[in-house]
Amino acid sequence: MLAFIVALVMIRVLIYTSLHFIYLIGFILAINYNTVVDYLPKFKTFYVAATSALPIVLVSQIVGNPLEPSLLSATFLFITGRETLMDVQDMKGDGATIARWFSPQTGTRIAFGLTGLGTLALLFAVNTVLEVLAYSLIVALFPLIIIKWHVSEFRPILLEVMKLQMLLAIAFLI
Repeated sequence: MLAFIVALVMIRVLIYTSLHFIYLIGFILAINYNTVVDYLPKFKTFYVAATSALPIVLVSQIVGNPLEPSLLSATFLFITGRETLMDVQDMKGDGATIARWFSPQTGTRIAFGLTGLGTLALLFAVNTVLEVLAYSLIVALFPLIIIKWHVSEFRPILLEVMKLQMLLAIAFLI
């Protein structure tokens, strides 16, 4: 309960009043993750991607940059792909997630296809030298991840490298 009260105070103090609605939606989505995993596991991957893309909307509004649809699409596609890879990795421990609809090989192909589409969509948001550098590194890491994915010992590291790719995409919000 204390965490909820602190969160409400932080929203009031730090977030513009016009953005409270977006922030609260994100907050509600974040705290309901376990409910989705337990009762709607087939939607988990998309739920995580949508919940993760919502801060892009919030940050773009806070910093006053217009939201580029390609950046939002890229984030959603990339995170959907990464989450699918995580589901493939943890197929035995997960419930009936989307990765279980397919074989691990097909799930991996779909995941890398979504991640690739997300990377391609990000190209349309490139405007500055910093973004060119960030995008170049994101693209350079992509084939490395695909090539090394078949070695299961590398998968946890590769999923962390994909987090690095997402952090590089933050350059598009600056």
